[in-house]
Amino acid sequence: MIVAPQSFGNLLNPHAHLHALCSLGVFDQEGTFDAAPHDLDFGPLEELFRERTLKMMLKREAITAERVELLQSWQHSGFNLNTTRRVAAGDRQSLETLLQYIERPPVSLRRLTYRDDGMVHYQGGKFHPGLGRDHQLVTRSSFSPCSCLTSLCDMRSRFAPTARSRPRSGSNIPERVRVDPGTRGELDAGRDYRR
Repeated sequence: MIVAPQSFGNLLNPHAHLHALCSLGVFDQEGTFDAAPHDLDFGPLEELFRERTLKMMLKREAITAERVELLQSWQHSGFNLNTTRRVAAGDRQSLETLLQYIERPPVSLRRLTYRDDGMVHYQGGKFHPGLGRDHQLVTRSSFSPCSCLTSLCDMRSRFAPTARSRPRSGSNIPERVRVDPGTRGELDAGRDYRR
């Protein structure tokens, strides 16, 4: 599993969420991949994630018990597990495109325009119903390179992406699918990972 925490939305608005790339199946002890059914119901996983996230936030005192109770009373949980994007085995181009998307930077220079009136226009990719618009319009001073980078670095530094793998002891899973937890996701530049 590859997880990329994101703390920003399409319009550079605060929007904490995770992007995850997971295999739809498991390796058995002989190293054979057993695929999950295509129509697998992910609803229970979404509910489990919600329950554990709220429990963790409560334990860290990042949320009150009253807020947890309120969130649990909502008809829509506020959590969404979107499994519509799937990559077929061997489709390297689609996999690379998906990985580029989940690790994209918060600011796209193609969407950024400096206007003559001193404002900065940032065009979003779609309409944001909560904000009531598809763009952000800010003053140049609040979008200066220093203030922008400081803000974005602060958002990103709250998360420390870590690659972890815990194969069972004695497992026959090939070494190439394991990631050393001590590397914190860093890759060895001299190693060929395509094998």
